[in-house]
Amino acid sequence: MWYFNIKSLGFFILLCFFSCISGEKYPVVMNNKNDNCVFSCDLNQVSVIWSGFKTTEKIKVTGQFKKFKSQKASNNKSYQSIQDLMEGLDFVIDSQSSVSGDPVRDLNLQDAFFRYFVERFMISGVFGKIQGDSISVSLNLMGQKNFKLGISYTNEVVNIKGSVDLIKQLNANMAFEAIQRKCYDLHKGPDGNSKTWSDVEIHIKAPITKKCN
Repeated sequence: MWYFNIKSLGFFILLCFFSCISGEKYPVVMNNKNDNCVFSCDLNQVSVIWSGFKTTEKIKVTGQFKKFKSQKASNNKSYQSIQDLMEGLDFVIDSQSSVSGDPVRDLNLQDAFFRYFVERFMISGVFGKIQGDSISVSLNLMGQKNFKLGISYTNEVVNIKGSVDLIKQLNANMAFEAIQRKCYDLHKGPDGNSKTWSDVEIHIKAPITKKCN
């Protein structure tokens, strides 16, 4: 297996999940083929960050996926533009590698969420075309799902951001209901009510190596 450990925590699929782009505006990713530079990505420097929400006050809970792989990114090849690098970039995320700083929460996500959500705990997909400040992505989550995410390239870092509704966009009713039941008491706020939110935020942060002649 050719998994890579994430070294940086920037916050999660991903590589995930995503079509409702947040209100932020992202710079257009420019085509750089004319400046005699090439671009590559070191998977050891990539962060895949997720954020969920609990209680009626909508408290944010954040974690990251520590293991994932990409055939295209691991072939040590350089590309003439950010578009060439990102478009067609495949990925497989091991959802069992999700860590949030709370071992109980991590076990709950494995046992009462991901096992209902993805086959063999693996989230696979591929990035498609970049159009302006968005990039398309196709995910295999109990069937193929197609989305658009916000994308920017600034200070030699590609940031891909977005949010997804587990019910309305991913049809993950069984997984959502399972984690809602499992964490019923844990998701109670000061008002005594239990609330699990169906929207999840994703942030993929990929430092890019740029070499110019």
